[in-house]
Amino acid sequence: MAAEKITVSWDEITSPDVDARLADEKRATDEAAEATAAPVDATARRFDLSPTRTAWWLKTPVYMAVFGLLGGLIGWAFGLVVYAGPDPVQLAARYVEDHGRIVAAFDAGKIQKAQATVALERIRRAAGKSAYFDVAVDSSLTDAERKQKTAALVERDKAKRQLGDALFYSVSGLAIAMCLASAESVVSRNWAGALVNASVGACVGLVGGIVVSLFVDLLFEAVRGSVAAEASMLGDMLARAASWGLLGLFIGLAPGVVLRHGRKTLIGAVGGVVGGVVGGLVFDPLALATESEVVSRLIAIGLIGLLAGAGTGLIEEAAKLGWLKVTQGLIAGKQFILYRNPTFIGNSLSAHIYLFKDPQVGRRHAAIHVMPNGYEIEDLPLGARTLVNGKPVRRVKLRHGDQIKIGMTQFLFQEKVKSSEEYA
Repeated sequence: MAAEKITVSWDEITSPDVDARLADEKRATDEAAEATAAPVDATARRFDLSPTRTAWWLKTPVYMAVFGLLGGLIGWAFGLVVYAGPDPVQLAARYVEDHGRIVAAFDAGKIQKAQATVALERIRRAAGKSAYFDVAVDSSLTDAERKQKTAALVERDKAKRQLGDALFYSVSGLAIAMCLASAESVVSRNWAGALVNASVGACVGLVGGIVVSLFVDLLFEAVRGSVAAEASMLGDMLARAASWGLLGLFIGLAPGVVLRHGRKTLIGAVGGVVGGVVGGLVFDPLALATESEVVSRLIAIGLIGLLAGAGTGLIEEAAKLGWLKVTQGLIAGKQFILYRNPTFIGNSLSAHIYLFKDPQVGRRHAAIHVMPNGYEIEDLPLGARTLVNGKPVRRVKLRHGDQIKIGMTQFLFQEKVKSSEEYA
């Protein structure tokens, strides 16, 4: 007997009942998959912080300190160029002193004229084209004229020094902010993101350096004016701490500006100010102890970068509310604080949490949403299923201790909650 032919009309195909049945079948399939997944004990699910390999250098305070120090070293290296050569006033003073000693010896009859002439000519050659020396030893000038010419030279060199300070502050701010802003992307091996973040951070740091260079002399005059003359070194220390603290403020802003997150920006600003103030306070004592501004500048600007990075990382650790820690994968030990809403996870360079070299991960694989009552994870329709505690999910509320698996990477979700809520 011939099989009866089945016919389907166009009205039946376009009927809403067809879509409803297909949706029911997909839901039933998903529920069956979830039902057959290995069950997870609730206590283990929430509090099983299984020991996993953790790279200590991936801890936020550590790598932020390293990147900040690197930026400080770049700024110091540029300072070697800007401040190359001895101070012209101090150099001239040494030759003027030697010149006066020879003249005094000749006037006292201790040396002959020929000897004095040779010695003075040798000093003049050593002084080179020092305008300060020429003015100081010019016997044709009156004391008033000499004082006036010297003041004009000081004013001329003041403009050069201000330009040098502007360049040093600008490049140092740019270098440290650039390194701090790109640190997380570099550690996550997101090179495209690191380039973008470094560019934004460099702009913020450059603006900060320019602002500081414009106000540094005013700060020094204001602080020195409020300190007694006998405590001039204290005045210099406080003035430098104020100016470098302002520089640190802009440096610390960079990572938060990159994330466009107010809380992160505030945390970075506090860390940057701390680093700047400490670096400014130690500069003058170090210069006195080492008799070298090169060494003191190296230590001071290095401290600004290191402390700005470490301070930002430590404050961030203390203030974080929700975060993911990678417990398995290529960046095991790396921590991601959930600032953005939503935070996208995927293998796209634009993803906030970048999972590279994993064919199971889609461009935007999952998203974590910050909700009024906590955090939720949503599986996006790209790549393999997102698992929470071994079960595939669509969108679910996360609880402290949840294990999230995306491709070959496993995360531990952690959240600051009251102890009574953790065991509820």
